[in-house]
Parts: sequence; C-alpha cells; structure tokens
Amino acid sequence: MATVRKREGKNGVSWQIDYFDPNGKRVRESFKKKKDAVDELAKRVSLIAENPKRYLEKAREYIHTFGELCQRYAEAFQDQASFKTTKAYYLETFKAHFGESTLLGNITYYELEKYRNHLKKKPTRHGNLRTVRAVNVEIGILRQMFSKAGSWGMIDSNPFDNGDSLKLKGENVRKQFLEEKQIPQLLLAAQPHLQPIIETAIHLGTRPGKEILSIKWKDVDFNKGTVRIKRNKTGNIDHIPMNPDLEAVFKRLKPKKADPDAHVFLYDGKPIRSVLHSFKQACEKAGIPYGLHVDGGIVFHDLRHTCASHLIMRGANLKEVQEHLGHENISTTDRYLHLTEEAKKKTACRLSGITAIPQAVQEAK
Repeated sequence: MATVRKREGKNGVSWQIDYFDPNGKRVRESFKKKKDAVDELAKRVSLIAENPKRYLEKAREYIHTFGELCQRYAEAFQDQASFKTTKAYYLETFKAHFGESTLLGNITYYELEKYRNHLKKKPTRHGNLRTVRAVNVEIGILRQMFSKAGSWGMIDSNPFDNGDSLKLKGENVRKQFLEEKQIPQLLLAAQPHLQPIIETAIHLGTRPGKEILSIKWKDVDFNKGTVRIKRNKTGNIDHIPMNPDLEAVFKRLKPKKADPDAHVFLYDGKPIRSVLHSFKQACEKAGIPYGLHVDGGIVFHDLRHTCASHLIMRGANLKEVQEHLGHENISTTDRYLHLTEEAKKKTACRLSGITAIPQAVQEAK
C-alpha cells in the first residue's frame, strides 16, 4: 500500500512516501513539502500500474539527486580552464535554485523553462542587465549537465529533449572592433607598458587576461616564428605564427639575457596582472568610446574582434580565422560572415569598368 507520512526530526518536518516497486522492493523517500510528496507518489504509482517495465527503466531518476550531478560534473570539468571563472559559479546558482537534494527525475522541461524565464529578469553577478547571450550561455551549461547525466546513467531521458529549444533568439553577440585608423591613435595614447600588449592582442587575436599576460619568453620561439598560447576556455595549446610586425615587438622587449620562465609583459619589473584601467585611460585619451554599454564603445576583448575583422577584410577566410583565434566551433567564427560578404563585394568591384566600351569608340560607331 502506498502512503504519505508526516515525519518530524532535527531538521524539521518532512513528508515521506512509502510504496513497493514492481520487484517488491520497498521504497521510502522524503520531501520537504506535502504537496510534492503527494504528487510524486501519485506519479510513480500510476507509472507502476500502467507500465512496470518503464518504471524500472526510470527508477534511476528516483535515486540520483541534482547535487550528485553537480558533484560529478565538477569532477569531470574541474581541470578545464574556464571552470573556476565560470562553471563553478553557475553550479552554485543551479544548486541554490533547484536544490541539491532534488531528484533528477523531478526536474522537468517545465522547471527548466521556468528557470530560463527567471534568468531573463535576474541581474548578473556584477549587477548588470543580463543579456540574451548570458542567458543562453547559462542554459547551455545546464543542458550539457543533463546530457552528461544521460551518458553517466543517472537519467533515462534528457528533460531538455521534451520541448522546443530553450535558447533565446536574437543573441546579441558583440561585433565591435577598431577601425584601421583608430589603431595607431590608440597605440600613441597608450602607456609604454600597454602599447606592446595592444599590438600583441591585435596580431594574435588572444583573449584578455591569462592568454596574453601569461606569455613567457619560453613561449616565444624566434626560430620557428611562433608564440605558444594556452587557451582560457578550452585549455588547448596553440602555436600561433608571428608576422614580422609582432616579431619586432617581441625582439624590442626581449632583454639580452632573458629568463625562459620570465613573463614578457612587465611593469616596474613585475608581471602585469590586469590592463583594464590603463586600457580605459588609453581609449579616453585617444577619443575612442569605452565600455560595453556605450554606443560604439570598445573594451579590451574587442581587440580580438579587431584581429578577426581585419584578417577577413584583408582576404582571410572563416576557416583561417577560426584556427588563428582558436575557436573550437566554426559557428563561433560565423559572426564575421557579414565581413566576408563585404570583402567579396569589394573583390567583385575591382572588375568594374573592365567591359565598358570607351566613349570615343561608342561615338565612332
């Protein structure tokens, strides 16, 4: 006989469901709310009556909790470069919302959709208005977690598959970049320690922070003409070719007796940890708008977009840009597709007039 019992203990009142599964095994489980216990018991009893085999297939969803999934996910991805800066934060917000003790089988597509809608109204951890992209990134990580739960045998089916995609449309991907005439203006306005960093960021297309500031002399290979970069997001190691301009930057910076383990970019003899403040000052001095929420505003990350944009406008294709920037997926590089179309138009326009009959010849006819 299936029942719901009220239980009182050190942690307060809970509601326990008690029933037998199709194999005759007794199942007891506690819930914080009576309504949740009653609803869950009714769902399981109904499934046992209608399809005992299906119940047994789904039984693992009544065993594993969301907290277990978070722990396994953390163990699997803790060595990923972006885990500490991004995923660890999201895991804590997920646990706070869904509850660590919540069974995976109780997190339905409806619950996920509610969370997506909740995110649209929720400010970021920095207090800013949450963008469409920010919502999609967070939902994307949650989707990956449930996909892994299926691979790890923790759930029978992914709740994300029970409805339309929860990805919001109209993702506002930044496409801001420096025009060619703005680059020398910014370099002339930059402090001496910042100028080579800007040059390197534009030539390599590296991300701000560790990708560029952690470059050491052992990463710069003048013989092979490459720079070794560890990608922040993926942890992948890339060896990016240096062009003559970038090679000149590094040769200008390199001391006569360079320690291979010494950082390339220094200020007062110490490794530079951040350039956000000095970059903002350089933009303001150069008369270039600064900031994410400023019309036409530039931030340091836009030097990466500057690299990609000018590569394409100078004839590089999307595949070449993908490899240079270290994008894992070509779809990430597709944001620059409009520039390739413009480049194609310019190429076509180079033939303008080639078939025109000179006016004098026209009149002679």
